[in-house]
Amino acid sequence: MQDTPSWGIEPVPDRLRVLGTVDTTLLWTNLGVSLLVLVLPAYFDLSLRTALAATLVGGLIGNGSDAAAPISPPRSTSCSVSAGRSSS
Repeated sequence: MQDTPSWGIEPVPDRLRVLGTVDTTLLWTNLGVSLLVLVLPAYFDLSLRTALAATLVGGLIGNGSDAAAPISPPRSTSCSVSAGRSSS
């Protein structure tokens, strides 16, 4: 059996592991909305076609807002996964 490679991935520093209030709120809101997508069609007695259309429209709106957000440049020029690999 082979040993685990030594190049591995560096762990995230403790100071970066904490979710702030905004992060936690967005995480739980996303979970709530995801669960509502499954439950609300039955609650409103929607047909499958209408429920899928509403899900598609909501997905387009959500992805459109994500696409409209500014894209920040990477913080470093090297890939964190490949940066520690040896060339041999």
